[in-house]
Amino acid sequence: MIRILLAGGPEETRVALAGLLRERLGVDRDGFVLAAPPADLNVLDAALAAQGAELDALLHLGGAPEWLLDRYPRAVVEAPSTDVDDILDRLREALAPAAR
Repeated sequence: MIRILLAGGPEETRVALAGLLRERLGVDRDGFVLAAPPADLNVLDAALAAQGAELDALLHLGGAPEWLLDRYPRAVVEAPSTDVDDILDRLREALAPAAR
């Protein structure tokens, strides 16, 4: 199960990329790939806490607000490109140490 939030970049790009990532990662109902932060991050945090989980990755596509990056500093994964294969490589690199 993986929990990813996309931030920054154009909305159209985030929506398309979120769909591709869901498909490629085989995200089931217990995980998520959100194309944008919810209006109330406290709701997201409460849902994660109820699962005993944390946000796995905040995929930063450039231009995300600093307050959002500061809220989840451990999860920030920089994505210099919107190529799904490049992003999957970045996610593997970022999440591999956590899996050990």
